[in-house]
Amino acid sequence: MSNTMIPPISFHQQEFTVLDDLVNAMGMNWMEGRQLLFSGKLREHTRKVDPSFANSCASAEKESQLKANEGNRIYLKWLCKYPGIKGLYWQGYNYGGIKRISSTLAARDETLQKLVLHMLKAQFLNSFLKNLGGSDVLVDNVRFLEKAYNKNDSKFSKKNALPILECFLNGNKSFSFAGRQFESPKDLAAYLQTFADTSKSALSRTIQPLFQDEFNFDPRFEAWIIMHGFQHELTLWKGRFQEGQGSSDDVEEFFIEEEQEQIVEARQQLESDFVKTLDGFEDKFIDLLKQYQDRMDDPIAFNALMNDYFPTNKLQSYLLMALYRMDIVKAIRDATELTEPLTARFEKRLVKDFGVKETFAKWAVGEWCHCYGELVLSKKNSVPVVIG
Repeated sequence: MSNTMIPPISFHQQEFTVLDDLVNAMGMNWMEGRQLLFSGKLREHTRKVDPSFANSCASAEKESQLKANEGNRIYLKWLCKYPGIKGLYWQGYNYGGIKRISSTLAARDETLQKLVLHMLKAQFLNSFLKNLGGSDVLVDNVRFLEKAYNKNDSKFSKKNALPILECFLNGNKSFSFAGRQFESPKDLAAYLQTFADTSKSALSRTIQPLFQDEFNFDPRFEAWIIMHGFQHELTLWKGRFQEGQGSSDDVEEFFIEEEQEQIVEARQQLESDFVKTLDGFEDKFIDLLKQYQDRMDDPIAFNALMNDYFPTNKLQSYLLMALYRMDIVKAIRDATELTEPLTARFEKRLVKDFGVKETFAKWAVGEWCHCYGELVLSKKNSVPVVIG
């Protein structure tokens, strides 16, 4: 909260000298508050003591003049974006803080549902929850939901937004499935693997309840995997199935499609350009390997992380992912010591099968050995990181 002191101002038969108190009183007294904001009086009254706040008032005033029929929505957004807000106000009613909003949503309050969906669409629900003291994880998850809700040409079912949001607000990180309670996606994956080992048809029957339809997960399941930090993987899945970027059931084909353009780039890339784009790359790669060791054995998750960490280093990312799919991770883990004779086969495959320059291949192999083998696994390493 800001607790900014302001010159005394009368509002609703009271005198206010603290900005937080005034704004929250304006939320409870809706029409009078609207009038004070849109009249310009509040802007002028706070212009000298809090210019930033006065600017937010000016923006709301201007928007109300351009959109005369949307005064309530403009006022709601202005209130929700105020850092010292203490509840969700709507036309004289206070829906309270996060816990109360969560329980009221669960009770299927139609007015609150409509408010929340509007805030999702207008993409200020995340900032409102932050102002209410919501955790960084909650705010990030809601921001992710806002993007999915507003994605054009997506088959994301918008009716799922509310149950997903309810799960976020509730904060329960366990998941009930098949008569069992799962505490993490890893536990669920291990359980499903027992069916995969039996037959594909058995696995297919078992996972059916996790899907709402061919384009959407069950909303409780989707919320659960987001809450456990699998946004990268879900983004990849959404891009493939909800936004129509591919139709094959074979996930490897997704990687192959990406690789075709990157192979051409790898063949044409000049060594001088390659070096210029390496600044800071190694530090970020080491951070990724240390932070996400639990994702190292999941090719979809690891590829998503590489794309997220290195959106502008497509060639370097491609080379490292090509080695990943050659099982360089397993080779590094199994080796007692990392030497050039051990890793030479990986360099040769990059050059022969993918047509990249030998110097680029040496760099990629050296990077894996140094960053993962030496710095993460503490193995003795004599494979240099070479470029040029």
